[in-house]
Amino acid sequence: MPVLRPATKQDAATIVTLMDMASHGMARALWAAMTPEGQDPHAFATARAEREQGGFTYRNTRILMSRDAPAGMLMSWPLPPAPLPADDLPVTAIPLQELENLAPRNALYINALAVFPHLRRQGLARFMLDGAGQGPQALITASGNAAALALYHATGFREAARRPARGDAHWQPDFPDWVLLTRP
Repeated sequence: MPVLRPATKQDAATIVTLMDMASHGMARALWAAMTPEGQDPHAFATARAEREQGGFTYRNTRILMSRDAPAGMLMSWPLPPAPLPADDLPVTAIPLQELENLAPRNALYINALAVFPHLRRQGLARFMLDGAGQGPQALITASGNAAALALYHATGFREAARRPARGDAHWQPDFPDWVLLTRP
């Protein structure tokens, strides 16, 4: 039986790997651009995941354990009372922030939901969504991710808005839009 447990600092490298999967490689490109010269981007991102505060932190993450090994993760936090500016973000992140700003302010924002590829199609993502809690929720996914869209629709999420996905010199999306989904 799978278990969804709070992440620890020791899970940081797993969080980084799963976040990169959930972001379709965009996170890796952002971390590479942020990493000081001479440092390893994966190590840089892992240190960020070990932080005590911020959005991308182990404290906002739950690790899905299956057969005594990490199988996936759910990263979430309550949305802030007021929308955040998107103008000063990297071009690839602007549509994501714009969509997040359209979500209900009282919603739990599911920033990332990911399952390792060899464990997909076993109900583990649904298990994590069921464990996300009660009340309004919002998440963003790629328009080209048919399996995720089907899961979200089957679990009560409805499309609220779309924004064109934007690429840059370091990352190009292989899908046309980011999709905001919400459920009451």
